[in-house]
Amino acid sequence: LVFIDCFSNRIFLYPCKKNLDSKAAARAFYETVYRTQGLPKVIQSDNGSLFASTFWNEFYALMGVDPKRSSVYYPQSQGRVERANSVLTEALRIFCMKHNEKDWDDFLVHFETIWNSTVRNSTDLTPFQILYGRDVRTVIDLSPQDVSEDVDEIRTSILQNLDIARDALFVSAEKREIFMQQQRKSLEFAVGDFVMLSTKDLHLPEYVRK
Repeated sequence: LVFIDCFSNRIFLYPCKKNLDSKAAARAFYETVYRTQGLPKVIQSDNGSLFASTFWNEFYALMGVDPKRSSVYYPQSQGRVERANSVLTEALRIFCMKHNEKDWDDFLVHFETIWNSTVRNSTDLTPFQILYGRDVRTVIDLSPQDVSEDVDEIRTSILQNLDIARDALFVSAEKREIFMQQQRKSLEFAVGDFVMLSTKDLHLPEYVRK
């Protein structure tokens, strides 16, 4: 499950099963976003049953949160989340294929750390810099010291895992950028041009014949 702070672009990752129910999603929110950031004023989600259930509506009302839902049949309104999901899913797929790892959930912390420590093109800042005014210290920033063999082994393992996560995210982001460049079409409209609108998924009022 992916939560994103729209202001800073910080992500919160939570491992879960595919058939997650509303209460489990609320617990995931509590253990990730709420634990570190407190209650947001607004939560935006898609129109899936998971976050549009009676439970979540009561949760919003109780917590004083304003729920915003994306436009039906228009996933682009959730563009920030969709982009993050695309990159993270592909990165995890690359990671699992390359390293034959079944404990992918143990690596989520490394993917999250790399994402939140990476400069975003839209701001030229990292999510951590936007939130805290500085980057957080990670194992990467520590200098080798005279420590016990066990501690040094843990540090080395974390550094290796961070490198693996960074490489997978880089490859995934690069592949997505190439795909988007191939799909992007430059359209120009002039005043007076006619534009066709599909009404397939629009609920329009029926006209009553007299």
